[in-house]
Amino acid sequence: MTSIAPPTSFANVQSAGFGFDYIFAAEMIAIELQDSLDVLGLGVIPLKGDLMSSGSDTLRITDFGGIGWSLPMKALTTETEIVAPSPFDIGFEEITIAPHGLAQSETYQSQILGREPMIMLDALKPRLVQSWLRTLRDKVCITGAGMTTDVGSATTQLSVDDHLDLATAYRVNLGNRKPFAFIDGTQFDQLARSWRNEPAFQNSASDFAALLSLAEGDGGQIAQKHPNYAGMNIDMYVTDSIVQAAGARRGFACPIGGIGYATANTAPVRPANTVGFVNISAFGLIIEEITSGGSATTRALRATAWLGTALGSERVHTLRGFVSSI
Repeated sequence: MTSIAPPTSFANVQSAGFGFDYIFAAEMIAIELQDSLDVLGLGVIPLKGDLMSSGSDTLRITDFGGIGWSLPMKALTTETEIVAPSPFDIGFEEITIAPHGLAQSETYQSQILGREPMIMLDALKPRLVQSWLRTLRDKVCITGAGMTTDVGSATTQLSVDDHLDLATAYRVNLGNRKPFAFIDGTQFDQLARSWRNEPAFQNSASDFAALLSLAEGDGGQIAQKHPNYAGMNIDMYVTDSIVQAAGARRGFACPIGGIGYATANTAPVRPANTVGFVNISAFGLIIEEITSGGSATTRALRATAWLGTALGSERVHTLRGFVSSI
């Protein structure tokens, strides 16, 4: 027992072990800094197909060439000359899906005694879709890092000349759609600093500021989307998912369709436990409640997704690595 001397004070009661030393303000919970770029929401990564009931985990997309605009007519030397049939080209690209998983769990005691609802399992469950989007973004950037023709160099920083060279790659390869580029924050900073020395900006403070100032994006965060950056008609998307390999930051650029993804429709899945089961078939994603390690006093959620990404054919799309030094 503790004797509380009059007048009863808050400090005396707290020191005696009554009450908590802090409370959670649930509506004020802060989430860590995150790269929340949604490549699916950008519309630059098209769905190539669904592999449900196909009997295969690989999707093949066919492309054709040597036809139409690619095939001029031959001038005939006489009115009776025999016209030989022309060949055409056929190729394909492939996307192979694989399972991906993520699980989270909590004990019953945590449910009983926990005070912060934002970190309880029911609150974390909707965020599993964000994890799927993060997985897709990572896979897109890994796929983009595999482009074999580069603009820029692993030994130098990105520059205005690299930006111009990237535009040239699409200007001289006719038939392309408008390109977009994925780069990381350091690459974007290198590019912005390089532009500041261009004479076109030296006499206009407003143009200079528009190019180099911090732009505000969705929700007040610093923008990760920069449409038509520097007036080059190439949309720049900034993400931490860019691969670093062989001494280079492996940014990349391609038009819409240059990278695609495939899923397996999860509609046929029949879970052992239907309680809390969520099937997002368009994403190839299921979320289910499972037992954790055989423990009867632990609740767990597991998300499983079947998806894959791949580059499009270089006969159809101009694909460029947009690389710089680390």
